[in-house]
Amino acid sequence: MERVDGHRHGRNCILHGNASMKASDAVIRRFDKDIPDSIRDDADFYFVKERWCVPDTPSKWRLNTGVYVMRNCPSSRQLLDAAISRREYINHEWWDQAAISAVLGYWSVFFRPEEHRADEPTEISKRIGWLHSEWNASPVYDPVPNAIIRHFYGLRGNGKKAAMMIDAIADGRAEGSSSSAPVTIGRSSNSWSHHCVRGFSADRMRS
Repeated sequence: MERVDGHRHGRNCILHGNASMKASDAVIRRFDKDIPDSIRDDADFYFVKERWCVPDTPSKWRLNTGVYVMRNCPSSRQLLDAAISRREYINHEWWDQAAISAVLGYWSVFFRPEEHRADEPTEISKRIGWLHSEWNASPVYDPVPNAIIRHFYGLRGNGKKAAMMIDAIADGRAEGSSSSAPVTIGRSSNSWSHHCVRGFSADRMRS
């Protein structure tokens, strides 16, 4: 986690008085856009909607906490305090996402029948803002051409490591080529995804 108060910081991540966080399996690929440009006056915390849904489940989308931005303000602290207090999610496979989704009343993101129900947005959910998916894109489940941050969620152990290494190699080749077209590793790249992506079902953990 990176937190900087009082000034914009280095490579385009932090606005005055704010904190941002990215997961350890997320890779920043580009620095030509500044995330504070996505900050609005009517929202205090920002996430990306994960558009990939768990197959054969009622879940249609998810709030992904791999990358987020929060304003240093009471409503952000209220959200975090409330999420931390949801101790029933300590052993949940999406523990942080589950707790924050529950606090916001986003029950439709859960895939198990006993957890899934219609959304009941809470008062604090009025302060949420959504980042473009280029700020938190999976090259496997939710590919975005030339994404700013690629997040290798849903992969385990050596599969995650291999995917990140192959992705870095592909980016290096793109930088060294004469073509300006971005290289995108996505669903069509079966040469590596077959080996890197573990089978995912409703009863297995996403790491």
